[in-house]
Amino acid sequence: MSSASPSESFRVTRGGVRLDRVVAEALGCGRRAARELLRSGRVLVDGRTAAAASAPPRDALIVVAAAPAPAGSGAVRDAGTVSVLWEGDGLLAVSKPAGLHSQRGRERGSVADFLAVRYPGIAEVGDDARECGLVHRLDRDTSGVLLAATTRRAYRDARRAFAEKTVAKSYLALVRGAVESELTIDTTLARRRTRVVPARRGDRRLPASTGIEPLEQGGSWSLVRATMRTGVTHQVRAHLALAGHPIIGDLKYGQLAAPAGTRDGQLLHASRIVLPDGTAIEVDAPDDFEAAHALLAAQR
Repeated sequence: MSSASPSESFRVTRGGVRLDRVVAEALGCGRRAARELLRSGRVLVDGRTAAAASAPPRDALIVVAAAPAPAGSGAVRDAGTVSVLWEGDGLLAVSKPAGLHSQRGRERGSVADFLAVRYPGIAEVGDDARECGLVHRLDRDTSGVLLAATTRRAYRDARRAFAEKTVAKSYLALVRGAVESELTIDTTLARRRTRVVPARRGDRRLPASTGIEPLEQGGSWSLVRATMRTGVTHQVRAHLALAGHPIIGDLKYGQLAAPAGTRDGQLLHASRIVLPDGTAIEVDAPDDFEAAHALLAAQR
């Protein structure tokens, strides 16, 4: 399939068109090549396979998955789409675009659906069939690295490593205000419906620690790296907001929308995971994040 790039994602711009034609036009390949991709199961429409003759609705998300990376290679594939980054010892890492759920839910399309197509039987791994082997999750509007397991043993071991805080995670975030020096935020958190907030007496306390490193500053924004070994829901988002630097685009914990035409939600990207054995899996920030960065930089 030399006519198609290793991984692609795009939205359907008009309805009523056969899927093989949509794919062929988007990738610049022939209809026969598009049908081969469809037969291979590498093309997902809102997270699910579909027939070549079907007509996806307007604005449906089409993902053309990359071939799996060689086992243990650690090679990073193209960012900005669901694709396999790395595989080894019953674990795999994928990249997740912003706007796509991690696990299956009420909305169509998820990373779990992608995994179910690529790895038959993976829905039986783990504690919940909706996860399809996912060891952890990212918020819908956060992009970046996700880990999944293809065996029950790998799932159990990975979950234990997360619980024991031996997995390190790094994020890139575009935040409001000037972050002038490194800081560590150790505020203990608690859940309040769909948010996490500083814990109070009587709360189920969730210890959390986030390290913040400034990478670049503009007049009213900063690019920072956030690192953590804990895994509280919304931890990075809440901690940055509590430090006075909410993530741009995160309307749940701040008020500043992302630049128009970039990302609809928070400008947060899970860029790196380091496993207990030292294996590091990284993926570059996707185009929507970089576009927002460029627009902010132009406003210096």
